[in-house]
Amino acid sequence: MSASEASGFTTAKRMRDGERGIAPSSYRYEAEDPAVAASLVVRPELSIEEAAKVWNSFLELRDTILSDPACYDEIDGKKDMNRTGAMRLSVAFGLSITEVGIEEGRVQLADSGEYDYRYRVLVRVSKGARSVDGIGSCRLSEISEKAGDLSRREHFSITKAWTRAAKRAISDILGGNEADPLQR
Repeated sequence: MSASEASGFTTAKRMRDGERGIAPSSYRYEAEDPAVAASLVVRPELSIEEAAKVWNSFLELRDTILSDPACYDEIDGKKDMNRTGAMRLSVAFGLSITEVGIEEGRVQLADSGEYDYRYRVLVRVSKGARSVDGIGSCRLSEISEKAGDLSRREHFSITKAWTRAAKRAISDILGGNEADPLQR
């Protein structure tokens, strides 16, 4: 008797096979080959102690890098990692950043009915075989007219969208650099 039969757990396949009068298939290889059964279970690569040590080391390096005022902007009294901080983290952790695409589109603003241009950038951050995509967008109206003529504002919109995408992807692949490191 398998563990699932002993616990009263019935799989959908077993239920379908039973309705069709087919004898339930067994997974004898699980009992016969423990290595195969073990390979089907998702397990941590590190012990709790090793994982805590690696995570704390990551946090220390991240906080050291982001402690430089050039690595963040202050927005509404809160420190927010900027492009410089994101790039320094990517260098420190050996991350590769690739722009996958830029999309320009005209969007209608719900409250006013006016049209605005939106730039959306897709960036892929990778380390070895792992990769994460980040999407960032910015509307032209987010950039102040004080920035200059239309071409400069478009440029700043695209770079802001790129920065947002890169920050998000870097955060995702590192596992949490946006967890308010600068607010400690």
